[in-house]
Amino acid sequence: MRKNNHLTLCPIDYAFKRLGGEFKGRIIWHLHHQKILRYGKLLKLMMDINTKTLTISLKEMEDDKLIERQIYPEVPPRVEYRLTEGGKDIVSIILNLKELGEEQLLNHLLSSEDHFNITID
Repeated sequence: MRKNNHLTLCPIDYAFKRLGGEFKGRIIWHLHHQKILRYGKLLKLMMDINTKTLTISLKEMEDDKLIERQIYPEVPPRVEYRLTEGGKDIVSIILNLKELGEEQLLNHLLSSEDHFNITID
C-alpha cells in the first residue's frame, strides 16, 4: 500500500472547519454581545441546541482557540466562557454572514406561498 505524504492546505477549508457546525457562529455572536457567559445561560439563549451538542461545540471552539474557558474553584463549580482574540477576529465575518442571511431569508419568505410567524434572532 502506498502512503500519500502530500498535504493540501486550503485556507478557506481550514476556516470553515473551525467554524463548521450549525451553532458555532451563534455561540460566537452571543459571546461577542454578552462578553462572558456561563454554560447554562448559553443553553437558554440557544433554545434549539441540546446539551451534548453545546458541550461538543464549546470543546471544539476551545481547542481551536476561539473561546476561553475559565473554571472557578467554587462549590458548585462555576465555568465561564469568553472570546479569545482569535474569536473576536471572526465577529466581523459573522456579521457579514448575518446580514447576507437576513437578506436571503427575507427574499425567500417574501417569495414563499406559505405564511409563517417567524422571529429573526
